Amino acid sequence: MRKIVYYIATSVDGYIADSTGDTSAFPVNRETLDELFSRYPETCPQHLRDPLGVTGAPRRFDTVVLGRSTHAPALEAGLTSAYPHLRQLVVTRRDLPEDPTVEVLAGDLPAEVSRLKEEEGDDIWLCGGGDVAGQLHGPAFFTQITSNGMFVALTALTVQMPLFLPLAVAALSGDAIAGEAGGGTLRYVLTVPVGRTKLLLTKYLAALLGLLLGVAVIAVVGVVVGALLFGVGPVPTLSGTELGYAEGLGRVALAAGYATAALAAVLALGLLISTLTEQPIAAMIAVVVVTMTMQILTGLGQLAWLHPYLLVSHWTAFADLFRDPVFTDAMQRGLLVFACYVLGGLALAIWNFRRKDLTC
Repeated sequence: MRKIVYYIATSVDGYIADSTGDTSAFPVNRETLDELFSRYPETCPQHLRDPLGVTGAPRRFDTVVLGRSTHAPALEAGLTSAYPHLRQLVVTRRDLPEDPTVEVLAGDLPAEVSRLKEEEGDDIWLCGGGDVAGQLHGPAFFTQITSNGMFVALTALTVQMPLFLPLAVAALSGDAIAGEAGGGTLRYVLTVPVGRTKLLLTKYLAALLGLLLGVAVIAVVGVVVGALLFGVGPVPTLSGTELGYAEGLGRVALAAGYATAALAAVLALGLLISTLTEQPIAAMIAVVVVTMTMQILTGLGQLAWLHPYLLVSHWTAFADLFRDPVFTDAMQRGLLVFACYVLGGLALAIWNFRRKDLTC
């Protein structure tokens, strides 16, 4: 099956333009262009091939999909086709000048692209801005599942991070203190010579170990089931390159570790909430409400300034482990946010638990 590859210029932090759509900040120099077009000569527009001395035949792509805005500069320059050496499909509902190498895509884009991928030929180049890419966007690993069974594990983590794993965290953390306090057993536990801080940290570490085992089970079962359903072999990255199977397994393990770090932050918040009540159900519901509220807030563009400080904004950054080269910036920011939540949540939980009245 052909692959569709989103091959464009991006900034280090993942942006393809500024807020107005301007791309002039990207450096355009001869050395950079020579490197790009020596690797993929078919991505050089026709009107630049002679001035830049690009003569190579297509190496990877024989088809390009682009939006109306990306096609517009060619029309403004008086050209009806920017890439006549490729089959071009322009996503638009407007009429375009007649050209035998240009086709209009005005229907269901995901369905059309799925049909293209089934055809014989080289890979498909997705070129241009985010509108077209957004129509084809889904969880990053969904489109890769059938390429290698290892992506089943990553897709499972991606799907379960928003709800099911936080529910497990809510159950573990909500019952840790509130459950024993509500059942009247907590004050008896504290009669033994153990400090409250040590007890709280022990409960946190025990719950964290349970989370680690749970995430590991998801990853291992995903890898095994994926291998049985879709086979094993070189692992395709989201950048279009391939990894060895052993290296792919190592990156799955790192992804599971990152997911566990994200859940550790939720666990710290849950433990704090658990010290504030004697009703375990209330504590569990509160943890779920907090995580769901964060997810709602990430969908509000007016609060974009707040998004970097929300846990859920960084939950699936482990996808960058499957790029080549690996993008570490988003994961580093995520781990820093997780660490702040863990330290802050545990500090407040310890402070509140140490002053909590358990005499009645």
